[in-house]
Amino acid sequence: MATQIVQNRAGAQRPTSPLPPAAVQAMHRIEHALAAPQRELAAKVGKALGFRGSYQPREDLGETATRHIVWSQVELNAIFERVGGTVTARHVERSTSDGSSTWMAIELILTVNVQGVGPVQVTTDLEEESAVYPTDLPVVRAAMAGAAAPEAVRKAVARYKTNAARYDELSAKPAASLSAAEFYAISNAQQNLAENAGILADAGVLFLVKAV
Repeated sequence: MATQIVQNRAGAQRPTSPLPPAAVQAMHRIEHALAAPQRELAAKVGKALGFRGSYQPREDLGETATRHIVWSQVELNAIFERVGGTVTARHVERSTSDGSSTWMAIELILTVNVQGVGPVQVTTDLEEESAVYPTDLPVVRAAMAGAAAPEAVRKAVARYKTNAARYDELSAKPAASLSAAEFYAISNAQQNLAENAGILADAGVLFLVKAV
């Protein structure tokens, strides 16, 4: 039961007698009324994004009416294909709840301009490639396109393509015509291809160079 709070001369708060039920109900009505604009905003955003039911932000996860978190790239891709938007990505550090373990992740951020609301963000961390969590999805491709991709991914893709072109160029020559330097260049290109493919595989975006 709610209690009345009073202040003494020193400014400290102390409870007194319980509030009457009518007063408690009145407080609840006031709180409900004050939260109405946020509920309406969240409902409007949820409808625009295609969320089911009367979706409300999960405050314990840090969500707001204009910032939502989804489970994986699969759910994010469904929203992206439904309403479009701009996708970016960034490297972030995550940790367990007790802080005993940390790891780096790629966060995908979908920004959608909702009419009458403005920019709304939907985010998720990129899960490793699997049958359940494919990575070769439109939303991931959009996030990894050009300047939107994390720097490490951009550099790995560029190095992979450069070395793939060099390897193809030298491999097309008759082996008997290759110089010692060219043999070394082929070996070096193979090593760089493997190294950068590993970087992209660890990031879950090896598909970016599969066709190279």
